[in-house]
Amino acid sequence: MTNKSMPGLVKIGYSTKDPTARAGKLGSGSPSKYEVVYDVLVDDPQPIEQRVHKILAHKREGKEWFRCGISEAVSEIRTVVGKGAITEKLSDQLDDINLISANVFRTPIDQNSIERQRNRRYSIAKIKEELEQITKGRKQKEGK
Repeated sequence: MTNKSMPGLVKIGYSTKDPTARAGKLGSGSPSKYEVVYDVLVDDPQPIEQRVHKILAHKREGKEWFRCGISEAVSEIRTVVGKGAITEKLSDQLDDINLISANVFRTPIDQNSIERQRNRRYSIAKIKEELEQITKGRKQKEGK
């Protein structure tokens, strides 16, 4: 998450709620809106957040705020997540950075699926439901 009133700072954290809604609640005391520039859905976000915070500890400005570039923050998050990502979303700020790669997902997801997920807001329950349907369909095709 970023805020143009705080250039060079990136907030790295997790939320059990929709990240965009969370950003909206944070924005009440700031002259500029907070923007979610990257979010990734994983099963257990807290240990991932803690590991990323530890890696970037030398750049910490405050609790969840780090003085680093967006690309560096996203890169560290993706390194820690590994193949544990269920889905990820990138803001338009990151379109010039080639961060989307099918190998970060547990199961291969086609480009159309990635685009649909980038262009819509899914709830965690909806994403998990769709992933279960995809997995179930693949198992049926494989005869398992």
